[in-house]
Amino acid sequence: MITQGKKEIREILISRIIKSEDLNHHGTLFAGRMAEWLVEACLISAIDLLRRPEDIVCARIHGMNFLKSSTIGHGHGNFCDRR
Repeated sequence: MITQGKKEIREILISRIIKSEDLNHHGTLFAGRMAEWLVEACLISAIDLLRRPEDIVCARIHGMNFLKSSTIGHGHGNFCDRR
């Protein structure tokens, strides 16, 4: 944890196992599912910081870069760093 002002900055890591319903027609992780998981991880991080979930809205995802494909059975982690 890092202290910045009066708030502590913590790392949030959420892990998922990729299941068949998470795959696209190529048999790899569907980007929409990844975006859903990313938003969920960032929401949890924002709630942890602000303590007011009713005031939090995801307005936009600017972009995601996939460095390699993921297939069924692989673990996948979403990381949100509140800096």
